[in-house]
Amino acid sequence: MVDMVVAPGCTGHALVARLVFRCTPAALRSRLFLAQGRRLPADLVTLLTGPPDGVAYLAVDGHRPVALVNVAPDPDGGVEVGLLVADGWRRRGLGRWLMLRALADPRWAGLPVHATVDPDNIPVRRLLHTLPAGARLVDFGPGEYHYRLDPAQPAVPQPAVAQPAVAQPGEPRTAVPAEALRTAG
Repeated sequence: MVDMVVAPGCTGHALVARLVFRCTPAALRSRLFLAQGRRLPADLVTLLTGPPDGVAYLAVDGHRPVALVNVAPDPDGGVEVGLLVADGWRRRGLGRWLMLRALADPRWAGLPVHATVDPDNIPVRRLLHTLPAGARLVDFGPGEYHYRLDPAQPAVPQPAVAQPAVAQPGEPRTAVPAEALRTAG
């Protein structure tokens, strides 16, 4: 049976360290937006534990950590979230389950939620769209999409088909993420 643990301080640090050992380097690079071939940072566990004003929520199976959601205040008055699920536990709904429980914490009630996601991380992008507040792509740049969830607003269904990108004469044609075409609103 999987339970959620809010793990502050040394306990959180130790549990996150154990979770890191259950993840492949590729999964950790994706979570931290590190290019393939770049070394993982020496302070990886500290980075994943989150800032002092944030909270690390861990899913544990018995005493084994299997997933992590970080929630921390951001400068815009909302909260930033991050998710890491151990490789053997992916595609079971655990990330969504833990994200919902973490965001149900009264500290974050009613606040806008921000998430930055690797464009190639389709499972996390889908997860964000299934949350009750729905996810809107509000910005994107090379190698990252920025989503916002507004708990006070109902989820808006997202169309699955993107329109083709149109280049101006003399400009190279570039790929535009489908979500970028739905940022108005």
